[in-house]
Amino acid sequence: MDKETQIASELRKNIPGSGPEQPVEIPTEKLETASEVLVKPTNYDTDVAALRLMDYFEVPMSDRKDRGTLDKLNYIYDWASTKNKSDDSVDVMSYIRDLEHRLGISLKENKIDSLYRWIKLDSERQRIDKEMALWQR
Repeated sequence: MDKETQIASELRKNIPGSGPEQPVEIPTEKLETASEVLVKPTNYDTDVAALRLMDYFEVPMSDRKDRGTLDKLNYIYDWASTKNKSDDSVDVMSYIRDLEHRLGISLKENKIDSLYRWIKLDSERQRIDKEMALWQR
């Protein structure tokens, strides 16, 4: 037993109600699900659609690894793909561009934040509409 483990077990004895440490089993399906949630399969260094999206929004090179920016781009792309009912990147980009023109945000400096905010509000509105429909029955 190394020194660190020995100290930890001595300290554990001083904690009331703590017995010998029991190994915790973590189901492997939970781990697989967690990794799917945490890791987006898109590789922004090689995925052409992701690179086109970043170029379209004129994302500076310094922000192309920023987790917040990438999450917003993922959300925008996924939403547009769902709305457009297409996984084709050209169709999705056209849908995003049309939405920008309809909203009048195509000339704004921070298009990603403006578009992301509007899409989040739209998603929330749809959720509220569904919830209200449940009460109308």
